[in-house]
Amino acid sequence: MDGQNLAPQTGNNFNLLRFVFASMVILSHCPELQHGNRSREFLSNVFGTISFGQLAVSSFFLLSGYLIVKSWDHNPRIVSYLRNRVLRIYPAFIVTTLVCAFVVGPMASEPHYFRHFYWDDFLTDMTLLQSPAIPPVFQETFYPLVNGAMWSIEYEFKCYLLVALFGLAIGFQNRVYWLVCFLAFTTMFLIDPYVGHGTFHDPIVRLGMMFTAGGCYFLYGRPFLDKQRWMVVALMLWALLMFNRTLAQPAVAIFWGYAILSFANRPARLFAWFNKLPDISYGVYLYAWPITKLLIEWQPEVGRLSLIVQTWLWSILAGTLSWYLIEKRFITMKAHAAPRPLVNQPA
Repeated sequence: MDGQNLAPQTGNNFNLLRFVFASMVILSHCPELQHGNRSREFLSNVFGTISFGQLAVSSFFLLSGYLIVKSWDHNPRIVSYLRNRVLRIYPAFIVTTLVCAFVVGPMASEPHYFRHFYWDDFLTDMTLLQSPAIPPVFQETFYPLVNGAMWSIEYEFKCYLLVALFGLAIGFQNRVYWLVCFLAFTTMFLIDPYVGHGTFHDPIVRLGMMFTAGGCYFLYGRPFLDKQRWMVVALMLWALLMFNRTLAQPAVAIFWGYAILSFANRPARLFAWFNKLPDISYGVYLYAWPITKLLIEWQPEVGRLSLIVQTWLWSILAGTLSWYLIEKRFITMKAHAAPRPLVNQPA
């Protein structure tokens, strides 16, 4: 979810895609949180493998892999790299955590909420980019979590650290080793049902596969991403393999990844107006879950479509406030702290 700049990205479609993927998470989570299963989740019913939410999170990691490897390649300075990653991820995450703990939590819990609040656990989890450690909430609903969507942010940051370690130890001029990383994650994912027995079931394997695939498309695929015919072929292959439980996720990494990155790098025409808007996708993603849970709590009989639309609109408002009050300020700090590029360094 990183890689955003303060200036509007009018020459590509990354802004549009991030917003679409954040909206897909809402489309997936609303019926699942309302009914406790994926029986009414659209993509799960079509393919029988993964949900819109899983596809959206994988897509975020594909985009991030491409943009973060590009960021390191253009400015391989460890201090500025880590500073930029922290400034982009932590401020909005911390504010969302505080809102979840001190606004949403008391509204969705039994009396004496703060009597059972453990500050050590709360501060530790916030520092480690984990879902807020707070007393029980939403106890009478499915998935009684204050923000179950925040789990992926920790893995996002771990992937950022992977780029830094790789850049320092090997360097991206030796790009074949990054391809080896992608193949290693993919192999672990594929063999787990047969020999791993859950050993490689950690989300870092699946998300690492997506992230390294995105990086591979930056390192290897840029000359090919402008082939519109190939994008159509990639989408067809992705759709065919989505029916296979074993191959669905690798198909997302390879074929869906090619398609979305090909679209992302195209000059914006039809959607040029949208890409001039602020990138509110991070805030939309962070706030959608607690908004959905509160709406279900307050409107037990709410219809599925109404829940989706209400969540989407309120999340857009929350994401917009997050952008202007928090994220934009820290991205400005990134821009002011950025070193001047070397003469032979890519702009």
